[in-house]
Formats: sequence, structure tokens, C-alpha cells
Amino acid sequence: MYYDRLKRDLGVEVLREEEMECLILGLGFIAHVPEEVFWFSEELVYKVSHPHEPRTIPASELPRPSPSPPSYQVTFAPTPHNAGEVVPVFPCLVVNIGSGVSIVKVDENGEFERVSGTSLGGGTLWGLLSMLTDARTFDGESFAYQEALEVLISEMLALSEAGDNAGVDMLVGDIYGTDANKIGLKSSTIASTFGKVFRKSTTRSERAELFKQADIARSLLYAISNNIGHVA
Repeated sequence: MYYDRLKRDLGVEVLREEEMECLILGLGFIAHVPEEVFWFSEELVYKVSHPHEPRTIPASELPRPSPSPPSYQVTFAPTPHNAGEVVPVFPCLVVNIGSGVSIVKVDENGEFERVSGTSLGGGTLWGLLSMLTDARTFDGESFAYQEALEVLISEMLALSEAGDNAGVDMLVGDIYGTDANKIGLKSSTIASTFGKVFRKSTTRSERAELFKQADIARSLLYAISNNIGHVA
């Protein structure tokens, strides 16, 4: 965006690189760094997100159990042992989440193309939470913008961690009273994001009293995250 201005006003030589190309090259690079690429089992994610539950959660009780869930562990991608050995990170699908979301298909040679995406990304979450909660808003540019952005993210994440989305979301259990086993849905599955708000309130003042900001933050975080997952 500022290429011409930098050259004109500062008299410097600017080397431009394409963002997505750098992203793919960087992905190939970090795959060669030992224990840099990893993923979590769903059991481990649940245990971390529910630290006060002493019992072990059976896979069948997880919100979204995999067909063959792994054990409680962090699983690392294979790392090269010999010089010149290539880690098979490609082909893959890259879901690049920023203010919006780009979904990029990468073939085995590292060639890539954007195949999908959504405008509902991090910027959507920040914008809606800024309007619906007291999380501090921000403006400005450069370092001031970045500092304010980090503070905002921290506040919003803390707010969502303290919330319970069941306070505003309509769950499967709210409709059926239990799991909907015939269609494979657990009672904790979100049936309608913010579905309880319309049914329980009629005025703005009622909504402010009935619904906690932390619950709103958790609901929005789930809504944006789930949508990105579905698109991917």
C-alpha cells in the first residue's frame, strides 16, 4: 500500500514480496524445525478448557468426538533426521485467519491458489464485541494501533473465557431436552447462535439485564470459529 510513498518520501529501495507466497514458503520452512508443527487431541483440549473437572472425560462425552480419538497428548509432525530430508507438509489446505479468512490449496510442489474464504474473521469478532460489550475499542495507526489491538484482544479473550455461551445460545438440549441421538447431536451442541436472546427479551434494557457480556463474548467466539471450520 505504501510502496510509492516510501520510495518518494524516504528515497529508499523497497523490495516487494507477495504475502501468500511468503506464507507458503514460511510454512515449508517451519516444517523442518523440530517440534514446531503439532496438534492437540480433543481430550487434551477439553481438559485444558475445563481445568476444574477432576475426572477423565470419556471420548463419547466430548462435544465433538472424532471417530477414533487419540490419547491425551500433543502430537508432533515428523521431523527430518538426515540432511536434505524433506518433511511431507504438502499438499495441504491452509486456513489463514486474520481480519478475514483466506483458504488456500497448496499442491505437492508448493504451488498454491486461493479456493475459498470468508469475510467473517478476526475483524468481525473484534467489531461485534466492541459494539456489544464494554471491551475497550481502539483507533489510530502504527505502533499505537498495534498496542491498542493487543490490549483489545487480551480483554476480549479474558471476557470470553469467563463466559458460558449457553446463556445466550439455544442448544440442542433446549429444544429436545436431551441428546438428539438419531441425528447425532449432543445436548451441548449449538442449535442457534444467540437463539435465546429474542425469546427472552423485548427491550434493550431487558437484554442488558438478562444477558452477561462474558456469555455474549463466548457465543461470538464460538460462532466465528465454527463458521471458519465449516467453510474449511
